[in-house]
Amino acid sequence: MRLLEGAGLSDIVVRIYKFNARRESSQIRRYRFQDMWRMLYRSLFLYIKNPAFRKYMAGRRHLPKDVFKYLGYGIYVGRK
Repeated sequence: MRLLEGAGLSDIVVRIYKFNARRESSQIRRYRFQDMWRMLYRSLFLYIKNPAFRKYMAGRRHLPKDVFKYLGYGIYVGRK
């Protein structure tokens, strides 16, 4: 908030939204089958062809404990 005020904004409105994994997983219908296939194909292609990608994915086998507690986004609006 101080950062926005320091930028000269006033009448600042903040809305914070937490990530809801259950709700997001139910939103899979918004993607077309072709998009899902393209994403899967690209991931498999990278995994097979790119050693750096395999190393990256190996480091992400397990999510940190309570990771969803820290995910979300905010919308910040102010007047200049």
